[in-house]
Amino acid sequence: MASVRLLDTPADYQRLGVNPTQIESWEDGRRNWHQEPGNWEWWYFDSVLDDGTKAVIQFFIRPGKSIKKHGDHPSLTIKVTTPDGKLHQEDVSVKVADCTFGKDQCDVHLGDNSFVGDLKQYRIHVAPVNGLGADLTLTSRTTPYRPGSGYHDHQWGNHFYMTEWNNWLWARQRFDDYTVLLFDLIAAEKDGYQRFPIMFIEDAAGKLVFENRQAVKCTVSGFYQDELSGKDYPKALRYELESDGKQVTYSLAEEEILDAQGIKKIPFIFKQVARHNGVGNLSYSRYYGTGTLRIDDGDQVVERQGKLIYEFMFPGESCRQVLDTDHN
Repeated sequence: MASVRLLDTPADYQRLGVNPTQIESWEDGRRNWHQEPGNWEWWYFDSVLDDGTKAVIQFFIRPGKSIKKHGDHPSLTIKVTTPDGKLHQEDVSVKVADCTFGKDQCDVHLGDNSFVGDLKQYRIHVAPVNGLGADLTLTSRTTPYRPGSGYHDHQWGNHFYMTEWNNWLWARQRFDDYTVLLFDLIAAEKDGYQRFPIMFIEDAAGKLVFENRQAVKCTVSGFYQDELSGKDYPKALRYELESDGKQVTYSLAEEEILDAQGIKKIPFIFKQVARHNGVGNLSYSRYYGTGTLRIDDGDQVVERQGKLIYEFMFPGESCRQVLDTDHN
């Protein structure tokens, strides 16, 4: 059985040239310049706006459908769900000659579209396509975190990542005085469904007040069957974590499916890529829902509740037994 782990040792940081105690602006610049098939990179943003509009924007150097190809294949996706629940989406491909990527900070230009920031403030511009565009400014109220509301992430790699995971859940939520980020990643069957739970909470001043990268108890309250893939997805989840004498409970309840992708819906070329890489029934859902946070440090109990966007990526065939630890 292969082993998988987080690259978080001093030797890992030294090999990668990364400062383990401080995230630096260059880390959000382009990281992967390799042109061989299997390499990829993206910058991602999502937010729930004051009027209930949900916006998701992603800039790709090479999206999933092009991951087996050589060279850059830049594109972007904008998805806006209006308060009436209607999804508006545009996918835009851009010529390589019309693109530039910064090395010292996030400075991504895909034709007339841009994603620029310095870890403190980000400006995102999507030129209108069929009437759909965006001009957004994201100002951070917290310090950058590397495992380590609006939400921005930057990811890259040199291997088709879907073959390495059975499922993962990402949730990010901002309350007036706390910001929460939860990762729950479960490796593929070939790696024994090894679990990587990561949760951090920052206060209003951006100070890290809770972090857990080890044990987690997860309880699922019901599953529903996704029509596009035929797989069972969790309807609501409850996470229980502990660290440094603090006990945290974080619950997620789905209210609206913002986006769903499954074998019946994904483009033909992506189906071929997925099957070629051994992921024949790849599926994914993004939700709008309610998050409930409870922090107990022994002296004080804090409880917060609000709305958020979270997602569930599902390359594997089943998550029932591996996700709900009450069944293990």
